[in-house]
Amino acid sequence: MLVEFKMPKIGEGITEGTIVEWKVKVGDEILEDATLVEIQNDKLIQEVPSPINGTIHKIIKSVGTVVKIGDTLAEIEVTNDATIPNQNTSIDSQHHQKHNDGINIQTASDRLTHSILSRVLAMPSIRQYARDQGVDIFKVNGSGKHGHITRSDIDAYLSSSIKVENIPEKDEPIQSMIEHSVETEASFITLSENTSREKMSVTRRAISKAMTNSQKHASHVAIFDEVEVSRLITHLDRFKDIAQVQDIKLTYLAYMVKSVVTVLRKYPILNASLDESSDEIVYKKFFNIGIAVDTSKGLYVPNIKEVDRKGIFTIAKEITDLANKAHEGSLEPHEMKHGSTTITSIGSLGGMWFTPIINYPEVAIFGMGRIQKKPMVLEDDSIGVGSMMHLSMSFDHRIIDGAVAQKAMNELKRHLSDPDLLLMEGG
Repeated sequence: MLVEFKMPKIGEGITEGTIVEWKVKVGDEILEDATLVEIQNDKLIQEVPSPINGTIHKIIKSVGTVVKIGDTLAEIEVTNDATIPNQNTSIDSQHHQKHNDGINIQTASDRLTHSILSRVLAMPSIRQYARDQGVDIFKVNGSGKHGHITRSDIDAYLSSSIKVENIPEKDEPIQSMIEHSVETEASFITLSENTSREKMSVTRRAISKAMTNSQKHASHVAIFDEVEVSRLITHLDRFKDIAQVQDIKLTYLAYMVKSVVTVLRKYPILNASLDESSDEIVYKKFFNIGIAVDTSKGLYVPNIKEVDRKGIFTIAKEITDLANKAHEGSLEPHEMKHGSTTITSIGSLGGMWFTPIINYPEVAIFGMGRIQKKPMVLEDDSIGVGSMMHLSMSFDHRIIDGAVAQKAMNELKRHLSDPDLLLMEGG
């Protein structure tokens, strides 16, 4: 009999993806949980495992095809005594008779259609644990192999005092990338000898939709400032070699991440989202700071979890690890979800001030520019040379007033100008 292998639910808010690579071909024998296909969505590539043992009978969707949850990707031939997973399945066995020379020939189970439309990867004991805790397992992000949900995933879900998923899915970055594109028509004067065309990649399309969605919803306002960071430079130079011994690359970004947490603590409105369906401001009680990583495939924004509980060395190491995973294309979905705010930097490229676009549904984003020596008036009114870091900040003016934004910027400057405060105040 044949089992239809359908596009499963592979993440919260994800409704479609693009087939990147088939790991099998027609005729291959496969085992349950073996990777069949790689699907890209929200700039991430995820492996989708087989739900059953069998043989690949037919591949229906080719590489490059955009598929939605429930679309049939392939057909798997299984033996009649094979155990079909019964989680969220609908089985339709077809029986018919053929008449040949007056002899009735019965053929049973010509085709068995097995749907894994909303299949969640979790052991029975984990499902029971979720039920006992009153948790809807479909809302839990799995961190195990192939996205399997573990007990710790459920505990993490329970420990969060605010459920970001209560914000309508239409407001989540991933869903927005997929569903809320703005359709526009434009006329182009195309001269074949002077132009060329290139199909947008899956990643670029996701970025395009996310940027459009952010501009559509958030009322962007930007402010610019600069801060003298001679003490920060000295502090980094003092600890750079110690960090290197521990195989840690210490950068200004690590200090920036830690400093931003102090800002969010003092001004919680910057660590919030707007639930447009109920006109409620949702305050987050966690501090997950996103870092924009530029790669050859496009921009990725993984976030460092629970920054408030980590030291600068740990933050620096996680920045490097996440950046490497972004370049390798191996980021996990949970590493790009549930952010507090985002930091983006053009300082290493020589940039100064810019107007970054908010990573919606976040409500603010911080920008780092280069450090530049400039003449400045010192405390004794003499003229000296200062090392000035350029800072930018975009915020959603619907819920953040300009005065609050500038006060937040001042708080950020205070900590960058004197990094010892990060230790004295617990960052």
